[in-house]
Amino acid sequence: MRDKLKNITPWMIVVCVLIWVYQVVSYRYGFSPDLTEVLGLSLNGVKDWELWRLVTNIFAHDPTGVFHILFNMAGVWYLGNRL
Repeated sequence: MRDKLKNITPWMIVVCVLIWVYQVVSYRYGFSPDLTEVLGLSLNGVKDWELWRLVTNIFAHDPTGVFHILFNMAGVWYLGNRL
């Protein structure tokens, strides 16, 4: 079972990076929808029963710089391969 779950880590990284690339493009060029707003965790969103925000915020990263996604994905790779 553990070997099967190890294969999830690279796919999680791919999904996060693809979502981040879309966030960067939408941030710079003003595309809609802005995934940072849609996926990000917000108290008002949860109060309005947008409960997906409790899970989807793990896929949203800061579109203004590369260090947030870089260090988060390094952590996912390190911890995901060890758990």
